[in-house]
Amino acid sequence: MYAQTATRGSGEKLCVLTQADFKPFGTLVYSKPDVHADQNGTYCVYRGKSGATGGVELDVFYPAGSTPDEIKTTMANVLGSDPKATYEPEHLPGVDESLVSTNVPSPGYFPFAANAVRRGDLIFSISLPASPFSKNELLKLSEIVLSRIAK
Repeated sequence: MYAQTATRGSGEKLCVLTQADFKPFGTLVYSKPDVHADQNGTYCVYRGKSGATGGVELDVFYPAGSTPDEIKTTMANVLGSDPKATYEPEHLPGVDESLVSTNVPSPGYFPFAANAVRRGDLIFSISLPASPFSKNELLKLSEIVLSRIAK
């Protein structure tokens, strides 16, 4: 389905994950995500209202900034969107930075799992319901995202 990769600033085309990508993990998602794209990024909600409210979400910032400081600020903002999360290294090959949290508290909702990945001026985050398999699922889905977004 993805013969071509998404490129910088390509809006909803940055929603590169499909229903089939989630299926091996038993994660149920919409056949097509709800997309909101603006000058800050592209937000792809595959189920629910957001990842923080029990849904499944991919947020992509590409480009994440035009200077190293802007990119650093975007990464800090992504991590700061879950202020009570404790992130640890994800060890995703081929990236500059990759962090994961498998138990992000969300008042009024069950905890969720999320990661934040940076490769150059690409930053993305995936969030989904926490489970014993979340860490592996986030890692594998991140590999798919990286393979479908051009450097």
